[in-house]
Amino acid sequence: MKTCASLAEAVADLRGRGYEEDFDIELFGLYSSDDQDMQDDPQDFRVDEVILVEECSRPDNNTVVYAVTYITGIKGIAIGEHEANSSLPR
Repeated sequence: MKTCASLAEAVADLRGRGYEEDFDIELFGLYSSDDQDMQDDPQDFRVDEVILVEECSRPDNNTVVYAVTYITGIKGIAIGEHEANSSLPR
């Protein structure tokens, strides 16, 4: 797992590498932020990279950024809160 100092830094790095779509993490899959009708099951995507954003000013409020690729080739970013037992399936 890679670590970044800011959410903006993590997102900018992934955008520069072609992760253009924004995804919302839901209980049973990911949703496209632009098209709420687009829902994918966990077996339809691969987590390419996980980045932990550790903000020094708020160490108890860390964020996890997932670089995701779908079976269709669409690359995107999903952002969630860091919790000890939370993760997307790999």
